[in-house]
Amino acid sequence: MMPEQRGIYLIQRFWGGLNARTTIFALSSSISLACRFPLSTLHLHLHCSKVHTYHQVATHRCHLYLLHSFVITSIFLVLYTVLVGVSLFIMNAPDRFELFLLQDGEKKITETVVNGMSNCSDFIIKKEDHTLSNLIAEHLKQSPNVMFAAYKIGHPNVPEVWIRIQTNGNVTPREALVTVCKQLVASYGQLGREFQKELALRQYADQGENSNAGGQGGHGGHY
Repeated sequence: MMPEQRGIYLIQRFWGGLNARTTIFALSSSISLACRFPLSTLHLHLHCSKVHTYHQVATHRCHLYLLHSFVITSIFLVLYTVLVGVSLFIMNAPDRFELFLLQDGEKKITETVVNGMSNCSDFIIKKEDHTLSNLIAEHLKQSPNVMFAAYKIGHPNVPEVWIRIQTNGNVTPREALVTVCKQLVASYGQLGREFQKELALRQYADQGENSNAGGQGGHGGHY
């Protein structure tokens, strides 16, 4: 085996069977800055003379060891940071039942009149999130008596939403909210009934198809 070939073979064995040329040339530019090594000492002089390459193998193996240690340490630090962040998030997360169950004496909806704005109120709804608040706010905007409607969530770990409603004076913000809620209940009730109706028809049709298929199979068995 030629000295150049043996040098590449040793480096490939040390690096775990990877392509030594591709690995070194890809990593040396960025890692050399962190390791404070000259860029030339990290590149393999594969096109130099046989004697020069043969004597540089031991030096490059040492540098490869340092590179390998640096990469492993960097990966460990990244994984450690991610695990610490996830652990802190889990520790700060509220209990599941606190997201939808009201506490003793806790009101579901509270209205607060906004000072300085006519016909405007803030509604705080407990144990709800974007699903209900966005639905109500978008339907409030379709009402001709509503001038402004928007919602916000103060903190992702606090299960409550604020909905601000301002009307033109023909109806109060509370009346506008109640009207929209009644419309949504009626719409989703109608949707549920239509779904059950279509599901029953589909099941009835499937039963008929299965009966016809069974009858044809039994009739064909006599021949």
